[in-house]
Amino acid sequence: MFISCDVYGSNTGRSAYLQENLIRNLLAAERAGSKPRVGFKFGGSHMMRGITATNTLDLGTAASVMSEPRGERAFSVLILGGSGGKAARGAG
Repeated sequence: MFISCDVYGSNTGRSAYLQENLIRNLLAAERAGSKPRVGFKFGGSHMMRGITATNTLDLGTAASVMSEPRGERAFSVLILGGSGGKAARGAG
């Protein structure tokens, strides 16, 4: 049985959904009078700036684009496993 998968459509849809949630929640917090700080825990490809390997602009780009004009900043940290560690992907 062959299952068709629209990887690009799935990735752009997910990215748009995450960005819409970020904007909606950020604006709601600001209307309530708070100055929110936002933290994300995603894989490295989702938090990078620019076009990802799946040809999408993901949450890392959105965070940068939203923060910089406001005089704020977006900061990303990529944590990789050490020697002898096993990755969630491709671990045998």
